[in-house]
Amino acid sequence: MRIKPFSFNIRGVNMAQLKEDTLLNKPTLMLSNVDFKKIPNAKIYNNIDEISDKEILKRAEEAKIIDERDEYLLSEKLNACIGKKNIILLVDAIDDEPYITSQMCTIVHYKEELIKGIELALKAVGAQKCIIETYLKNSSNEVKKIFPRKISKYPILALNTKYPADIRMKKLWYDYRDNKYVYIGACSLVHLARAVYQGIEHKTTIITVAGNAVKHPQNIEAEIGLPVSELLERTGFSVKPTRIILGGSLTGEAIRDIDSQKINISTQGILAIYEKEIHKDYGCIRCGKCVDVCPSRLNPMQLYKNIILRSDETNREIEKLDSKMCVSCMCCSYVCPSKINIAETILLYNRRNRFKNEV
Repeated sequence: MRIKPFSFNIRGVNMAQLKEDTLLNKPTLMLSNVDFKKIPNAKIYNNIDEISDKEILKRAEEAKIIDERDEYLLSEKLNACIGKKNIILLVDAIDDEPYITSQMCTIVHYKEELIKGIELALKAVGAQKCIIETYLKNSSNEVKKIFPRKISKYPILALNTKYPADIRMKKLWYDYRDNKYVYIGACSLVHLARAVYQGIEHKTTIITVAGNAVKHPQNIEAEIGLPVSELLERTGFSVKPTRIILGGSLTGEAIRDIDSQKINISTQGILAIYEKEIHKDYGCIRCGKCVDVCPSRLNPMQLYKNIILRSDETNREIEKLDSKMCVSCMCCSYVCPSKINIAETILLYNRRNRFKNEV
């Protein structure tokens, strides 16, 4: 059954359009006065026939490649598949949050390296099948035009599901008991290709720098450890931001000191947001948007109201509404036109209840 999708809007601006800006622009390379670090005594291979499966695994370990999606060493993930039959390689190029396109851009701008990385990973684990997963549902027609149905011989699966699409797809694949699979982030496969064919270590990560306060939104391949301020200087501001978010707009963290805060391997985005009015709540207008976007099919506003009232009767109602099923994705608060802190209220309620039960 197809799940009804949703789209984000903030002050009349469509998130897909802002996503388009970063995806269509060619990524910028940003290093702090050093070049790519070479792997000591690394042999440079010209094609996949020159390297064995064991040598691929060794090179991934030497290059210290970390999968940006889960922060596991790529060599460990590949080694865990050795000896297993019917392995399916699932390439994670899913960016289901507004603005973020750091994984999607590998398909558009790093296609050749991604193909080579896929071929190497397949050979390393002895697999034949590969599926590339991405998220195009909220993308504009212009973005969809540049996305192929496959790259080389590897099909691209464009997901049609609610947020969080990444978690939902992992659960879906777990149901295929007759096959084993390995999930690998698209960016780490790009680094695998570089390690084998250029002999360089994993020192960079791709980050989306965007937001309605950013002058030139784009993806930047930046050296791990650079301060947030350097990336924002590269893109510039169109207006002074009221909030800087490290990560996505739904699950990211608001930061204050952009000079001391540094990017790491799993940093997907840096968002500079301008809001005219902050933390000003209006009454619920009964639009139902929070219900539409909830991935757990809850009624967030009804939960919120009952938590605020907090009586014996409402406590029973909260249990019926199943607040424990809330995944804290923040979608309801994000889409609420009245700017009500729905998700935060439910999250705090669940935390208090969990602590009370533990005590």
